[in-house]
Amino acid sequence: MEFLKRKKVRDTFKDKAYFNRYIKRRNEAIKIWGAKYKEGAIAKERTSASKKIEIESYLFLLKAKYSRGDNMFKKEVLDMYHNITVLMQEYWHKYHSNTIKFPEGNETIYLNQYSTWGYLYILDILSLGILLNVPNKDFNIVVDFVDKDEVKDFLIEFLIKHRIPERTPIKKESYERFYDINDKYGVLKTIIKIEDKTKAQKELKKFLEKKWYSSLKDTGYYNQHISKFDVYSGYWCFVTAAIVKIKGLDDSNFKDNPYYPKDLV
Repeated sequence: MEFLKRKKVRDTFKDKAYFNRYIKRRNEAIKIWGAKYKEGAIAKERTSASKKIEIESYLFLLKAKYSRGDNMFKKEVLDMYHNITVLMQEYWHKYHSNTIKFPEGNETIYLNQYSTWGYLYILDILSLGILLNVPNKDFNIVVDFVDKDEVKDFLIEFLIKHRIPERTPIKKESYERFYDINDKYGVLKTIIKIEDKTKAQKELKKFLEKKWYSSLKDTGYYNQHISKFDVYSGYWCFVTAAIVKIKGLDDSNFKDNPYYPKDLV
């Protein structure tokens, strides 16, 4: 297959030398964190935050490897995904930092909703699980993470149900208060319900061209490619590729979109 032989960088914003440097630094950072755990150099109260940083590092590595042009169906990639799921089990605690909390009077209010960053993270992990065809054991850990958070979301459930078809459908989302998730990604929840494949394909194309990148504003991802620091790993919209795979859509009209990871479909 063509994607197995591909050597050319896939990203349109940075060159291969940049991603070589980025991946080397991320790998070095992960080794340092691992050594600190073994040495007991991380305080117990900081363990959860440290695990979160490690999870992010592995996810950014996966993005950067795809951006660089790597073969994403090698064992080392699946091992990275597995490492993410192990860390997710260790990181999870009630009301962790991916979820919404805010002060109300003298109380802190917690919602069964993800922050925008948390939502994108879950979409990325579930979508990559589908696109890379990861083992059920690893995918189910991600599902368990969502279930323990008690977050109900139609797009998240659509992805999960592809791997767990017997899963009971949700009747409504768990958003207790309005949040901008549906403003940004509600169109995807409409697309997954469209039976006409031609229409669904047109709407996905429109989303990639007009909405995806702008939806990243206020997330920390936006304009990363122009940062003076090496923080950019790619703007890939993995969830659109997962939708294409699940619904059996023809992506020929948008496969060359700079945000669409066509080699994973």
